[in-house]
Amino acid sequence: MIAIEFPTAWQTYLAARAWYPDFPDPVTPEPVSGVLEAVERSSAQVVLLDAYGVLHQGGPGFPWARAAFHQLRCRNLELLLLTNDASGDKQAIAERNGSRGFLVSPSEIVAGVDLLPDLLKERPLHWGVAGSWGNPFAHLMTQPTQLGESPNLWDRVEGILLLDTDTWTAGLQRNLAQTMRVNPRPLVVCNPDVACPYEGGAVSGEPGYFLYQACPDADITFLGKPFPGVYDRAAALFPHIPRSRFLAVGDSPHTDVLGARAAGMKALMVQTGFTAGQDPVALFEQSGIWPDYIAPRL
Repeated sequence: MIAIEFPTAWQTYLAARAWYPDFPDPVTPEPVSGVLEAVERSSAQVVLLDAYGVLHQGGPGFPWARAAFHQLRCRNLELLLLTNDASGDKQAIAERNGSRGFLVSPSEIVAGVDLLPDLLKERPLHWGVAGSWGNPFAHLMTQPTQLGESPNLWDRVEGILLLDTDTWTAGLQRNLAQTMRVNPRPLVVCNPDVACPYEGGAVSGEPGYFLYQACPDADITFLGKPFPGVYDRAAALFPHIPRSRFLAVGDSPHTDVLGARAAGMKALMVQTGFTAGQDPVALFEQSGIWPDYIAPRL
């Protein structure tokens, strides 16, 4: 993990506006005590939960989040974990969240990486793959190349698949910037996040941050939040429920709030995680992204 400061992450989000879906019209956020009140006010039938910053920060689950999660379960609402985790291992994601007090089944997890198999079928390229987990999707590709510190490997591929930057290095950053400058090619990113909150107030640089530094004008296909495909995937699980009855909960205007509202869903932003300690109204004014509801925590 490469740590960055909140102002650096925030300025990157603002500078990268051209990447994102069209911003919805502003609304006046309604203050609520938490997700339960937001559910009541919105008449939500489906709740989409972000994990990092909402349920936990990489350590134990927040006690208040465990209590709210249990109460949501008691109300028999449909719950989904909507994540930019690009590991592709939903069983492992479910187990990690279960150990923190949030019992979800793999079928209740929707990730941007779920869209990758269809994309790979449409683009039968010689892919180079960068990510700390290796390549869990190798069986869907023709002789993929695992990208690393050697710049020659990056130059040989027809497209680049960036899964995550958990073990990113200065050398990998140089390789990405150089290869995309010399020979621009399709670039697929399964985790569009710029930053992620961790225990102790740390903020990690995520793929979006490193991409903006290396190749902001590249031909990039983003698969996770806030882009529409992952919300379409979630909505398709409940075709009988209108999107206006979906409530997405998150801690970031540019991912959770923008993605939900652009998809026709309601958005609740909690003041924990990435935006903890910040003036939320100032963030909304600077970004032009406004949630339907705002709460101090889940």
